[in-house]
Order: sequence, then structure tokens, then C-alpha cells
Amino acid sequence: MDAPFIYLVLAFLALATAMNSFFLIRAAKMIEAVAPAMGAPSPLPEDTPLPAFSGRMAETNAPVDNASLLGKPCVIIFTAPGCAACEGKKPEILKAQQDAEALGVRFLAAELAPQSGLREKQRENRFSRFAVKLDKKSFYRLNPAKAMPLYIFLDENGTAKASGMIGDENWVLFTEQVAAPLA
Repeated sequence: MDAPFIYLVLAFLALATAMNSFFLIRAAKMIEAVAPAMGAPSPLPEDTPLPAFSGRMAETNAPVDNASLLGKPCVIIFTAPGCAACEGKKPEILKAQQDAEALGVRFLAAELAPQSGLREKQRENRFSRFAVKLDKKSFYRLNPAKAMPLYIFLDENGTAKASGMIGDENWVLFTEQVAAPLA
């Protein structure tokens, strides 16, 4: 074999390797971009302001928005009717809600429910006292991954301090802290 042919083969291999790397990086970015749509949880990063939203409390019809959450810590829970994981977590959520509210932490349950029969569902919903009705736009702005059961912990300034799936490490620490507050 002569030298020009070897150089040509090496150049081709270098080009193929570079193109392969380019396409792998692009594919990884595309997968990362579509992961929330595929149901992978996409919690709010720590110290992120809560996206703008508006809704109404299910029982009182009182308005709820970013401004109304300022002044005290808040937990927002996302569940959905028919979600087996959500149903299984409801007793744990209700216990955490009682413990947290006793300590001055506001609790909201944002449930995506069908528009028809919404009032009947709310009457039978054990979360109705702290349930907030959100339109789809607000619901998905706060929970773009549509992951459930999901929580967001907010400080008194409306900034996310933690978010994730109910049952993860941060949730467990939260439930332990509100169940046994420091004396």
C-alpha cells in the first residue's frame, strides 16, 4: 500500500469519528429535550421562582396566584384521578398536610380533573379543603412533565426549594420534620 491511500483511509476514519460524535451529542440533547414529554419528572431546580399561574380554591372559589402564596412556606402537590400511585400516596399526603399546616405551612393540591363532573369529584375528594382548580395552562406551567404524584416546596418568597416525586428523599425528610417538630 502506498502512503496516499493510507492517508485517505485515516482521513475518512477521522471524519467518520467526528460525525459520529456530533450525531451522538445531538441525539443526547434531543432526548434530554423530549424527556419531560415522555413522563420523566422535571422538577423545578432549587432557587427557581415559581412560574406565574392563577387558579381558584375548590371549596371557596378564592383566587390563588403567585402573590397569594407570598409570606409563608407552601407545598403544592400534583395528583390526578385514576392515578394508582396518587391514590396510594393520599393517606401519606393527608398526614403531611395536617402536620405541615399545624406548623404554618400552606398546602395546596392541584389535581387535573376532567371538566365534566368536576364539582361532584371535588365533593368526594379528601383534598377538597386545600384543593386548587387550575386551568390546563397553569397546571402544565407548574408541572410541565405531567409527573404525578409530584410536590414543589416553596419558601415564603415563592421560590422553589425542592421538588420531585412524592416518596423521594426530600419528601421523606419533609414528612419526618413536620411530624416531629423541634420543641
